[in-house]
Amino acid sequence: MTSRIKYVKGNILNSANNSNKRILIHSCNCNGSWGGGLAYQLALNYPKSEIEYIEICDLFGKAQENNPLLGKFAIIPSFTDPNLLIGCLFNSTLGGLHHGSKESILLNTEVALNKLLAFVFNDTDTEELDSVDLKLNNFMVECYGLQPSSTESSSKYDLSQFQLEMPKINSGIFGVPWEETELILEKLKYNVEFTVYEL
Repeated sequence: MTSRIKYVKGNILNSANNSNKRILIHSCNCNGSWGGGLAYQLALNYPKSEIEYIEICDLFGKAQENNPLLGKFAIIPSFTDPNLLIGCLFNSTLGGLHHGSKESILLNTEVALNKLLAFVFNDTDTEELDSVDLKLNNFMVECYGLQPSSTESSSKYDLSQFQLEMPKINSGIFGVPWEETELILEKLKYNVEFTVYEL
């Protein structure tokens, strides 16, 4: 299977007023800092989401060498728009000038995206998940009411109804050429469509 990429011209944040249910996916550090790029704009627009992101970093591995959050993801409500969730890919321990190597960022992006998609499509084999994955998944279900698709219980958010959207992740502060992240998207194990916003 391969994923598909649909390109849209425009600012991904300007489309936040549309009525589509969407998960806005972006790259994050594990140190609790939305201090630059799109993350900074998210912090300004969705301050409660930033507080939750910081709490996740504090709970699951902030500022540790070999950070246990690397290669993980979190989906956080925007708290202002029920149609907007924020998908955080933890692909560098630190941000800014101290971010990880290109190779590490690409590897962690692929791992985190596959885990995010497995969660969304309720395709998680618990034997493939480590203790941090399991705790994060439970945290998102219990604290935010996120519900993977094809489950029986009622929840606040049915993730199967949400589109997957992102800017050209990794190409800003992390400095990874977009074409290399694009290759990662094309070879993910799930047949999904990503809408990628480009300025």
